Amino acid sequence: MALVTRTLTNAGAPLYSPDGDLLVGVKIHFQLMDTGGRPSDAWDATTRQRVGGDVIVATTDAAGVFSVPLWPNTRGNRATKYKCRVQFDGFREFSGIVEDVPGVLLWVDFMLGGAVMAAQDMSAIAAAIASHVATADPHTQYAKEADLGTAALLNVGTTTGTVAAGDDARLLAVADKVDKIAGKGLSTEDYSTAEKSKLAGIATGATANATDAQLRDRTTHTGAQAISTVTGLQGALDADGTRLPKGALAVFSDGEAVVLTTPEDAGPTLVAIVGGEPAQQPLYFSGPFVMDSPERLAQAERDFVSGKMGRLDGVPF
Repeated sequence: MALVTRTLTNAGAPLYSPDGDLLVGVKIHFQLMDTGGRPSDAWDATTRQRVGGDVIVATTDAAGVFSVPLWPNTRGNRATKYKCRVQFDGFREFSGIVEDVPGVLLWVDFMLGGAVMAAQDMSAIAAAIASHVATADPHTQYAKEADLGTAALLNVGTTTGTVAAGDDARLLAVADKVDKIAGKGLSTEDYSTAEKSKLAGIATGATANATDAQLRDRTTHTGAQAISTVTGLQGALDADGTRLPKGALAVFSDGEAVVLTTPEDAGPTLVAIVGGEPAQQPLYFSGPFVMDSPERLAQAERDFVSGKMGRLDGVPF
């Protein structure tokens, strides 16, 4: 037999925070308690079904509304109540009772629950009302008549000089500050025609506020420039160097510097450069290890397997 329940809902009265924000996706917990405020269960005196144990959770939807089926406390074999906790700062935990009567139970009725309001609650409400009345401007979100100036007395009818008539002085002033182009709305340009003409005369890519000497000084250059924008650079680099395919090994001769370049469309490139004194004794190889004796080679392999050499991110071994 299905458990008898009654729907508790705040339909028509969305849930708001104490600061006035609509509460969307907020959870509300209900737990059956005994009269001493301890978690409890009960038996339905009519159907002989066990009730209680788990916390029942309801969640507000996009409109701040929730509905939840609750077992009526008055059907129990002993007195119980629901402890309710809204999971949002500013809400006090409270308890309420669900009566076994037809129809849905409204949230406000559940919160009141027939309980007498405490004296401290009455005092807090009275203090809040008095503070609101005494505030010079309790609703700062609204414009005050004093801030509107003559606009507060402006006739918005259709007579000459009104906004609706289209010849109010302020309306005409605004009309002179935007383009009037057929088929277009307000212009997105926020500068004058003279400024527009001046900007149109500047060549594309021009550098402003720089002398020739500054332009020739490489220390003043920032950012990166594509190789393709420098005529002949890629060809000169190709002719002066050796192309290395992916995964190649190059052995450099003695010199002062090494210059490495990549094609513009090559994407990120990883290069490892190693060096050292020439080996003058026999070398022993095994996988990636090169040592000067079989014993040291075996020790290197053991160190690698045991993790003493560490791990590299992205390397699967």
